[in-house]
Amino acid sequence: MNDHIDSGGNPLDVAKLVVKIIESSQTHVHYKSGSFLQKFSIVLKKLLPDTLYEKLLMNHYKFYSGIIVVWLSNSILNIVLRIKKLFFV
Repeated sequence: MNDHIDSGGNPLDVAKLVVKIIESSQTHVHYKSGSFLQKFSIVLKKLLPDTLYEKLLMNHYKFYSGIIVVWLSNSILNIVLRIKKLFFV
């Protein structure tokens, strides 16, 4: 888990976002910065039940294995396909 934290994103990306916010005439309450998966996890948190989302995070950080991994992978794949149909078809 520490490897994931130690190899985090580039601070310049956040700095560029801050400059963009400062220069903007219209600001928002929330801004997202990070990789696609980090941003997508926000969407998943809103869509998934709490227990499923927590299991997904535990799986990502290698706390769970085996059958749960397969089940979560299939569940996430189905959710991604549904979202794709809703927004990108």
